[in-house]
Amino acid sequence: MVSLLLANGAEPGHELLASPLLVDLIGSPVSTDDKIKVLRRLTRSRCPNLVNVADRNGMTPLLHAAAAGDLDIVQWLLRNEADVDARDSRGRCALYYALVNKHERIVRDLLARKPQLNVSTTDGQTLLETAMEQVSMVRLLLDAGADTELGNKRNRTALIVAVLEKKTEVVQLLVERRANVHHRDKDGFNPILIATAHSTDADIVRILAEAGANLNDAHPATGDTPLHLAMKDGNMEKTDCIIRELIDHGADVNATGGFSIFNAICAAAFSAGASTIELLLGKGASVHIPDPLGRLPIHFAAASGIKNFEAVASVYQDDLMICDKAGKNVLHWAAQFGHVETIKAIL
Repeated sequence: MVSLLLANGAEPGHELLASPLLVDLIGSPVSTDDKIKVLRRLTRSRCPNLVNVADRNGMTPLLHAAAAGDLDIVQWLLRNEADVDARDSRGRCALYYALVNKHERIVRDLLARKPQLNVSTTDGQTLLETAMEQVSMVRLLLDAGADTELGNKRNRTALIVAVLEKKTEVVQLLVERRANVHHRDKDGFNPILIATAHSTDADIVRILAEAGANLNDAHPATGDTPLHLAMKDGNMEKTDCIIRELIDHGADVNATGGFSIFNAICAAAFSAGASTIELLLGKGASVHIPDPLGRLPIHFAAASGIKNFEAVASVYQDDLMICDKAGKNVLHWAAQFGHVETIKAIL
């Protein structure tokens, strides 16, 4: 039928067609063998460039076939000069669609054609970011030469995205391939700050530490160090594991710099738990260093509750009723936050 229509003047690339003929063919329910027979006949017609004609969304036949996971069609199109770098109206290429739909064999075949790898979609997503769900896909892209330093719209590299998404295997692979552990995104976060600010598991913290991340780095806007940020998670068991990794790999327990909470022991006293306080004390944290506002860990502990107050008070050796620069002592702090048991313990 196709041959008959073509012999009688049918134009497969006619401008009145609502959708390119090859695009419709690829999406049709006929068998792959029949599709390929029709493809062969059409591309021998007077319109040999049909393989790269896009629909209204910029999707070429190759993009559709890659998204659908139709390996035989993808291979046929590639053999017949399909543009491997063609991108749709959203900046997505065939490799993007193969990655996002986890079609690994198609990814391999596309990579064999040496496509552009360091490209982004119109919303800034990189191919490495797209591949993040499967470490095998990330490895294929890296082996083909994908740039680990290419950032998305927020200047987040693949490593930062992997840390955010808690992809431990991907993080390990990226640091093995020398991904930059010091790169900052638009918000001033690097991988170790991201890891500690977003409740990442301790294994990722360890991987980054062993890769040379600066464990005493401070966020440029807030002054928070990884130890500061780790305190903000509500899961005390996870927090303690992360803190151990940080300290065991060289984080300074007495480092100062947080603009709102001065150091790690202050942060722990205010927002972590007694186990975290005890862990820091066991690693050498001092409860006698005031912040620029005269606030001590004992003040923050009084604001947090009886357990934290007792943990700090057990090693605090100075005047318990010392005031900060605002004139507030532990009674003021406990009363401000409504901790009656702490007030009783003080009195």
